[in-house]
Amino acid sequence: MGLSDRTAVIAAALSTVLSWGAVAESVPDAAVALCRHQGWPEVACQCSAEALAAETAAADHRLYRATAATYLDELATGTSFADAWRLAVAAVARAAGQDAEALRLRLGNVGQAHRVLIDACLAE
Repeated sequence: MGLSDRTAVIAAALSTVLSWGAVAESVPDAAVALCRHQGWPEVACQCSAEALAAETAAADHRLYRATAATYLDELATGTSFADAWRLAVAAVARAAGQDAEALRLRLGNVGQAHRVLIDACLAE
């Protein structure tokens, strides 16, 4: 299955999750999983994820978590780093009815904030 086919399948599944705000919030925090995948300690990842949730608009936080979860799932299947991120952003954008490039930029801002919060949590 090509990337565009996988994007469509993932987007269909994500559209349901993204529309269920409360359900999406009950899913284990993909921001923590993304942080841990990057090698940061559990305590810093928990701390930064909690701070990110408090400091980020709920819609942006939900999109970031959905993208992170999709990205990590794709990596687990052997998809390359770059393709996994492109696929995740495209799938989440499609599911949310947004432009992929606009979402990529929006998520970049959330990701930068997450990194700053990881550093702050490491300093505690």
